[in-house]
Amino acid sequence: MLQSLRKKVKEVGNKLGLDTKIQHIENPRIEDEQLHYYNLIHEKLYQLGFKARHKLEEELEIMLTDLSKYKHRLIAKQDQILPKVGWKD
Repeated sequence: MLQSLRKKVKEVGNKLGLDTKIQHIENPRIEDEQLHYYNLIHEKLYQLGFKARHKLEEELEIMLTDLSKYKHRLIAKQDQILPKVGWKD
């Protein structure tokens, strides 16, 4: 699931003319990923009445277009955005 999401972000980013790269960030958690699987699909929002207005690709295009306006700020703050915690250490 996560791999397909990465690919979608890369595809949409490339479509928008962005130099999109997939960067692996090591999982800082020490738990076994198979035993502590995080399900990306949540039904709770739908149960509360959420209705998607856009397909995933459309929403990614909207998000990346909006974020592109602040690219210089995101790059300057990437040290605060990317994880620093390493529970394995």
